[in-house]
Amino acid sequence: MRKRVEAFVREHRMLKAGSRIVAGVSGGPDSLCLLDILCDMRSDWRLGISVVHVHHGLRGESADRDEAFVKRFCAERQVPCRVYHEQVGRLAREQGKSVEEAGRDIRYLRFEQWRGRWGGDYVAVAHHRDDQAETVLFRLARGSSLKGAGGIRPVNGRVIRPLLCMGRQEIEQYLTQRGISWCEDETNAETNFARNCIRQQVLPLLESNINCGAAAHLAAAALEFQEAEEYVAGVEKQLYPRYVEAVGSGWAVSERLLDEAPFLGRRILYRVLLEAAGTARDLSADHVKILADLLSGSCGRQADLPCGAQARKEAGRLVILSADRGAAGQPTAAFSNQACKENAGLCIPLTAPGTFCVGGKRLNLRILQENPMNFPRKKYTKWLDCDKISDNLVLRKRRPGDRIAIDAAGHHKKLKDFLIDCKIPRHKRDGLWLLAEGSEILWVIGERMGAACQVTGSTRRVLEIEFTGDEENE
Repeated sequence: MRKRVEAFVREHRMLKAGSRIVAGVSGGPDSLCLLDILCDMRSDWRLGISVVHVHHGLRGESADRDEAFVKRFCAERQVPCRVYHEQVGRLAREQGKSVEEAGRDIRYLRFEQWRGRWGGDYVAVAHHRDDQAETVLFRLARGSSLKGAGGIRPVNGRVIRPLLCMGRQEIEQYLTQRGISWCEDETNAETNFARNCIRQQVLPLLESNINCGAAAHLAAAALEFQEAEEYVAGVEKQLYPRYVEAVGSGWAVSERLLDEAPFLGRRILYRVLLEAAGTARDLSADHVKILADLLSGSCGRQADLPCGAQARKEAGRLVILSADRGAAGQPTAAFSNQACKENAGLCIPLTAPGTFCVGGKRLNLRILQENPMNFPRKKYTKWLDCDKISDNLVLRKRRPGDRIAIDAAGHHKKLKDFLIDCKIPRHKRDGLWLLAEGSEILWVIGERMGAACQVTGSTRRVLEIEFTGDEENE
């Protein structure tokens, strides 16, 4: 099995010699197999290995036994083990999430926190081929895009999944042959969770009645979906500026988009809708179909969209306006960095490095390849973790649905409540410039930063942002 895992690791370029890995270990067969194989590779690959175990506070004494088991297992292999105790049930209630979702979020948060503190390069988790098959079935059954149908990626940022090439039965056989026992989570046998139902009932039915290799075939299809998504996303990125331009408080989509393949057209329309809404929540294929119908329809037709966005067909183009389109509700001339106009509704896409102008003010973005950590306190210059920011960074005014991270644990607050807490007068709130990524506010310019992309000791590249023209940059 080690040879197959190593071949998979090399194929997807997960590791290199000398890497430091944080392994998430629950005590179940999958994570113990992952840790055992990593330990077996440790000498040849010169790996540094550390373990994180998260006690969810849900299963009482059985969870305590799992923790003790993992500690012993790590001690026998001379691997340091960091344990976090959480109250996932309480977190789920406070954050309005399911217990499964809250548990997953807190696990990955702790994995990443420990990786930063310990100086790790990667976080290794133990998803395997059957998990991949279950994920694909789950997403397709609920409705999914091409990206979602790709399931679990072998490499996602710093998170790696070396066991995606192995099935559950193979993993248990490997542990049995090695004389390794494991812990059983009794909740895995319950079928009231959708994923457990697929695991316990649907997938076995497919393998017994349709094809014994169903899980393997679904996992192989997922990898092809991932490759297709990467290719299509690249084409979409090239086509987007050909058909879409910023117009004051929104975007104009050219009728010429109808000449492209419908699949690509829908993707571009969804991307514009996402920009206008500021969040993917409540967006669906039905809303994209509405936009496609408007684009191909007659002038004057319009539609209301989620989060206060609106769309209106004009001569030769479809104009999509965000909720902050201004009192008149009319689109204005297209924005360009070279000829900026005063307009409270502007939403300016940002790329680093670069300089952007708006209303006589200037925003300078610079990437620092070093992390000095000891940054001076400046009101109009801030520093962010560049690798935590996507390519959807914008400068804009506030919109409905905006939120801001208030601590490193990922807790959020509505931007409106945040501004009230900061004692910013109501008449000034609509005029504030915001550095945003979708509905996530990274910096209320001139006021506080959010915690989502703050620089930490593990930050490698720093994005320096300087806003000038309002006041002296003190």
